[in-house]
Amino acid sequence: MSCYHHLCMEERESLMLFLEQGKSIRQIANDLKRAPSTISRELRRNAEPLFLTTEFHNGNCHELILALKNVEC
Repeated sequence: MSCYHHLCMEERESLMLFLEQGKSIRQIANDLKRAPSTISRELRRNAEPLFLTTEFHNGNCHELILALKNVEC
């Protein structure tokens, strides 16, 4: 089984900027040197349901992960 590592805050900020630029998941994954599945999971976990908005919440997720793991990025 492979190990999944969450994105750090800087990667989440880059992800948000890349989304605003209209980049695809594969382009973002290549830029961040991550698997496309990692980017896809990150977007699914941290976006509002499509019927509300497609805004990505990078800060809230990062704070939650740090609180749960009690580690720094």
